[in-house]
Amino acid sequence: SRISAGGYTFTNPVLSVAKVGSLIYVAGADGVTQVDALGNPTGTYYTPSTGGTVYSIGYIEPYLYVGGDFTSLSDGVTPVTCNNVARIDINTNTISALIDSNTSDNGLNGIVRIVDVTASPAFGGDFTASGDTNAVTLKRFATWKDSTSYWNTGEAEINNGSVKAIKYYTDPIGGNQYYAIGGNFSDIAPTNDTCNGLFLFNLTGSTYDPVGGSLTSLDTGADVNTIVKSDVIDNLYAGGNFTSGSFTNCVSWASTTPASFGDESFPDPVYSILPTSAGLLAGSGTNFVVNGTPYNSAPFSAPPTIVSMELIDGKVYMGTTTATPYLYIYNPSEKIIVSGTIISGAGVSLPT
Repeated sequence: SRISAGGYTFTNPVLSVAKVGSLIYVAGADGVTQVDALGNPTGTYYTPSTGGTVYSIGYIEPYLYVGGDFTSLSDGVTPVTCNNVARIDINTNTISALIDSNTSDNGLNGIVRIVDVTASPAFGGDFTASGDTNAVTLKRFATWKDSTSYWNTGEAEINNGSVKAIKYYTDPIGGNQYYAIGGNFSDIAPTNDTCNGLFLFNLTGSTYDPVGGSLTSLDTGADVNTIVKSDVIDNLYAGGNFTSGSFTNCVSWASTTPASFGDESFPDPVYSILPTSAGLLAGSGTNFVVNGTPYNSAPFSAPPTIVSMELIDGKVYMGTTTATPYLYIYNPSEKIIVSGTIISGAGVSLPT
């Protein structure tokens, strides 16, 4: 129903949304909450330790992987000790920690800000090693091998700042496998290369490859909040708070030609992107952008910061940090309401 919320009002920001089979889960400072199609909780909750926050969730059957800032996760009955990362078996509602089979370390030693489940579970954030004894060095990026229960080593190292965005993809022509990695860092690799917030880690050759022609294609101080890949065209998109030449806050590149940026500029910092057959939906600090056109934020009770968008059954579920009830649902088959007025042409057709 246009831009709307369910009957339930979340009391804290919603930072991540994921479809899990026929179910929908949202995450934030309230923990992980299962909701119905209208955004109303179903009664299944997983709560972090006191003061904790879940920043990101992602699903690989049968597990929902959970990352954030917490020391335990509870099903409401029994808290399970897990340092900043955990997984939930959706079939049994069982929480388990990620305990490295080689070292017995539990989880990671710092905040996890992003979970990517395109391939193996991958995590980014502020951490520098596995939890407990710091036995495995993992500098702000880590991938988990479920079959053997250990952290993979010898992968990307980010030496400062935070990793906020990860996207795995394969070059359909060359066959190389990449992790596109973004954040607010400036120092990467064992050789301390300068990099302004965005690079590709080439899994095929274990190399740190540039995007847009250089590791410093983005300006000094660049902050990349999100990286997504289009299922419609073979492009990737990075959004955040940065410039690259005349481009601002959003750029694209083809998976086969990462040396050249496409201009997807937005006037305000971008926190979330959803590529569709009708164009880009983007959430920024003062606008909700439909098919490249920014619209005023009047449908919301306050200017929104839309930090998560997920297309589920033809509707866009949007998590925000600044506009209660924090979870909004956009039906693109209708029009956006702005100050009580239907904006002609704002509706876009999206795949289910």
